[in-house]
Amino acid sequence: MSGVETQEVDNLAHGDISGSVGNPSDPTRPPAPGMDRLPTRRELRAAETAKAVRPRRDSATRTLQAPAPRLSPAPAPVGRSRRTKAANAVVMTFVTGLVGVMAIPAYAAGSQLEHTSSAEGVSLQDYTAANAQVVTADNASSAPVEEGFTATSVADLNAQKAEAARAALAEQRRTQLASSATTYNGASASQLAQNPIYPGTSATGVAAVARQYLGVPYVFGGNTPAGFDCSGLVQYVFAQFGLNLPHSVRAQGAAGVTVPASQARAGDIVVWNDGSHDGIYTGNGIMIDAPKPGDHVKERPVWSSNVHYVRLLG
Repeated sequence: MSGVETQEVDNLAHGDISGSVGNPSDPTRPPAPGMDRLPTRRELRAAETAKAVRPRRDSATRTLQAPAPRLSPAPAPVGRSRRTKAANAVVMTFVTGLVGVMAIPAYAAGSQLEHTSSAEGVSLQDYTAANAQVVTADNASSAPVEEGFTATSVADLNAQKAEAARAALAEQRRTQLASSATTYNGASASQLAQNPIYPGTSATGVAAVARQYLGVPYVFGGNTPAGFDCSGLVQYVFAQFGLNLPHSVRAQGAAGVTVPASQARAGDIVVWNDGSHDGIYTGNGIMIDAPKPGDHVKERPVWSSNVHYVRLLG
């Protein structure tokens, strides 16, 4: 196809047919060279076909030549990020409050929680010993202690109680006897020895009889329940067992058999070695005697080591 025909086909394809027939709006424009005739039907169909094919080709070309789309990072989900931050803030607020609430009783409990948490499996005894409080006095003072001081034993306490009970009983007995002492008209010691109240009785009963006269006032030379001196009491008690003893400390000490102190028993006579005093032994270092003027018959410890023991009854 010649250049003129090609130009004509292009003009027809773009809908410009003015050049082939002249320009009606511009009659002065000359028609294109070689285009002094009307196009045939074949030419028109060819032009229509070319017009339909060309846009698709241009579109395909533009598609192939179009630059590849740029890949940009996907935007972060704004809604989710905000919700996550809000949830984290709520959790942190809750945890902070919980820690504060737990810290108050922990602070009040002091270091005990620390010891408890670190001493898992420790026995209660060890835990108590580890947490025991120790108080130290800077200016501690000690009271002076008498050298040789010892605590009172239970036996001593019992002896003191017994002594107090005997003293109370003796005082009661003394009061009763004092009212009748001046009017006593009973049997004398010599009369009792001839008609004993307890004939054939062993010495174990002597102490019991002697206790009947606790509280009788001391009377020098007395040998009746109206009043006794030391040897008068011994004479009157043993007379009730059929023994007629003299009213004398030395004579009474010579009337029986002397026994060692380790073998002394209740019912023996305790005699002072110088002959100044005697009494009736009741056992365990205790005796009953009429002490001195202004005093009365009482039961008390043997208060001297300068003594010996005499046995009158077997």
